[in-house]
Amino acid sequence: MPVRAVVFDLLFTLVAPTLYPGSRTRLGWIEDVTGIPEQTLRESWVTAEPDIEAGRSPNGCEPVNDSIELGWLKQVAIRCGQTIPSELMNTIELDWDLCRRTALQPIASRSAPGLSPRFRRSSMLPASPTRSAS
Repeated sequence: MPVRAVVFDLLFTLVAPTLYPGSRTRLGWIEDVTGIPEQTLRESWVTAEPDIEAGRSPNGCEPVNDSIELGWLKQVAIRCGQTIPSELMNTIELDWDLCRRTALQPIASRSAPGLSPRFRRSSMLPASPTRSAS
């Protein structure tokens, strides 16, 4: 049978911004917001990403707010002896969504700093009690 159509799923490519608040990578931004070291996040992400990308919860973690990624983050925090308050998880979820929506905007509109109060809010959160404010 001849191929009549080919579909490419470019959504993740389009909605995976490379920079987050504070001009950080996604994991660097999560470190800033939660205090979990970026290296710890990276090591966990490498093993969890294939499951997350396939829509499965890695290592049986429970989704948070229907988000497998937030469930993964909560699990990493617990392994580090931390608890991420639900209001901070909500902020992270909202900012992830905003960053994805921003990635879909034309490039010219993305260059303006401080896209919204929500975007700015997470980059201005106080340091985690487990981290110094240096």
